[in-house]
Amino acid sequence: MTEGKEKLKEAAFSLAMTELRGRLLYRRYRQAPSSVSRENILAVQKEWEEQRRKLDALRGTIPECVGKRYWWDISYDVEAPFETFESCLSLPQGVYSEQDNFAEYHGGFLDRAEQQLNVADVLNSYFQMSDYVVLYADRKQMKANLTAPVSIRAILCCEEAQFEPESMKGYQGKMSNSLINSNEYQRMQDEVRSISANLSENLSAFDRRQDFMESILNAATGRGPFTDQESWLMGTTDSDSYYTTALYRDYRQNEMKEKACDEISRLNYQMEQMKKQAAKAQADRQQYELQRAWARQQQGFLLKMIRCGYAIYLKEYLVGIVIINRPEMFWQLRHQGDLSPYNIYGGMDEAKKLGCETPDPAPLMEFILREYGARLKPYSVLASCPKNASDEIWRCWAEKRFAFLVEENQVRA
Repeated sequence: MTEGKEKLKEAAFSLAMTELRGRLLYRRYRQAPSSVSRENILAVQKEWEEQRRKLDALRGTIPECVGKRYWWDISYDVEAPFETFESCLSLPQGVYSEQDNFAEYHGGFLDRAEQQLNVADVLNSYFQMSDYVVLYADRKQMKANLTAPVSIRAILCCEEAQFEPESMKGYQGKMSNSLINSNEYQRMQDEVRSISANLSENLSAFDRRQDFMESILNAATGRGPFTDQESWLMGTTDSDSYYTTALYRDYRQNEMKEKACDEISRLNYQMEQMKKQAAKAQADRQQYELQRAWARQQQGFLLKMIRCGYAIYLKEYLVGIVIINRPEMFWQLRHQGDLSPYNIYGGMDEAKKLGCETPDPAPLMEFILREYGARLKPYSVLASCPKNASDEIWRCWAEKRFAFLVEENQVRA
């Protein structure tokens, strides 16, 4: 990256931080108007406008960026956050999940779609058709494996309305996935192992750097290219000077050890909290299923469902995410407890088509980042517009990806 483009990236990052600060400030204003004045919010808007003017001027000095559009070319209103898209279907109590893709309703069941596609098929269909917005694509990995088979998984939004007991309506817990298989838990385990394994080498590297610096300084002062310990043993460095540097070296090594221990303790604490959360999610899910079993004996369930997008896998690697950008069939499934928002396959009493609706991208993006964010390539504030995205979708995605990036960095700090 050229020096000019690096400066543009830094300025764009600063502008994105101002936007995020504005969004958080406005959220607090809506929740507790007495805690934030509207003047504070409008001041952020003015700050953003000034920063954008400077950013545009900087872009004009970089030949490779002149004329290129970025997310900040789309207007920003601090008092108009992206919550829902007009004319799109949003299910307030909807549960998003990734499941096997389905075919048309047949004989009282939803059938799993039998798709046999390779990478080239995906590049020529899902990544080309205007019906889909490509939010994420690992094109390098895909182009290196054009004939390899891929797995297409549907991203669904389901809302169970009905006939269910009042106590069930509040459950919006996470699926109790295997903690050991979660990317975040494995990452923490790897970090603990890495810190422990690297501590000894880091201490040795610190010793080598200190030895080198001492030999350079001693050579410059006429004591020869020796460490302080070697000079002290040869009698060319007095004891006070030697003990001072030796104590400093010990202090820095102890500091490194304490920092490593603190980081391991922090990670172990976070993993313990994740275990507790997973146990609670499992208990909540079991309670939910018990309530479902009770309701099954009553009048049954109505499950409303719409397909919102697709996750594309090459072997076990996530290589693409597309969201549906056209009207999609909206289903209502009547069943006796054989289906759930987490598993749509099983017997049903009736499948009714409610018409075609375009899924709301805003809450869908929140799910995508929550579910797949750790597996996406690092976000760049100079990223181009996702293929087939409108300006509104592009800006919404850019804001949400940046907010996720900041949140992840804070967690790891």
